Amino acid sequence: MFDQLTRLAQDRSPLGRAELLSTITDLFVSAGCRVDEGICRLYSDIVGHLLPTIPYHEQSEFAARIADLPTAPHDVVMGLARNEIALAEPVLRYSPVLSEADLSELASELAREHLFCLASRQPLGEAVTDILVARGDSLLSRVVTSNTMARLSTAGLARLVRDASGDAALGETLARRCRDGGGSDNVVPFQLRPEGETRREPAPDGGAVVLSFAERWPSTPAPVPAVASVIDAVVSDERMLEVAMLLADHASLPVDLVSRLIARADPTLLAVLCKSAGVSRETFARLVTIRTERCGRPPAQNAELARLYERLSAAEALRALDLVRDRHVQGARPA
Repeated sequence: MFDQLTRLAQDRSPLGRAELLSTITDLFVSAGCRVDEGICRLYSDIVGHLLPTIPYHEQSEFAARIADLPTAPHDVVMGLARNEIALAEPVLRYSPVLSEADLSELASELAREHLFCLASRQPLGEAVTDILVARGDSLLSRVVTSNTMARLSTAGLARLVRDASGDAALGETLARRCRDGGGSDNVVPFQLRPEGETRREPAPDGGAVVLSFAERWPSTPAPVPAVASVIDAVVSDERMLEVAMLLADHASLPVDLVSRLIARADPTLLAVLCKSAGVSRETFARLVTIRTERCGRPPAQNAELARLYERLSAAEALRALDLVRDRHVQGARPA
């Protein structure tokens, strides 16, 4: 091992630096809980020196690898969280190193795209959701509300209810959360009442607040803009994370699963998701181009993908999507 490290240390090419960092990370991970403060500090220094020198896709792989590592150095994880979205996303979603105070700090300062990653983190405390709801727009509020492991404070829920008075899609998401149990043990799900304006009432046990407001969202959702037109808008700004969230919401699939489906080498499932959502041929072509640029895929197949998308019918896409949902549900069941 020492000879290998010596050889890699002498290789100053970007790929050589990447292999050196990977090998040192192997050693660090293998130490497990035996890692002491000195080793952690030394590893952090090595990461800080090597990470900027390696290819971007290798940086992204490093971030994904370290995301769920409980012994990862705190400063490394915080640095990744503040980095570009491809490096920040896995640690914002999964890193156990980030405390509630860290998450609150990050929620207060990070850019909009990063906030979507935080909003889908599980679990998520009230302090963080309060900041996300205060800083975000309707789409971010829907992601927070859809996260059943995100606790909502009374103040946060009240703000969401006020915002939902002018946003049918958010109102339906709130209603669905309450029908499914709310996801917060300290907030009684609000009740939809046909006769009253928004008001507050003491909860039966005196420990929470019931929020009641006019029944704007019956069991049949109010008409909302087609998801395809919203995707058209966000694709124009290359906001791929929001595209994944919109497709996930439409397909009733987890956001992280849809993100992986979009990034995988085989683009067939991306075509299925887009066709089932009614995404236009032009928007799908733009999505494929962005994906090609970001993931380093060869652009030669783009024209063939466009023809495949043209031939794919909506009925075929919906049948394929049903199969994807079934596999996801079966895979999520405990053994």
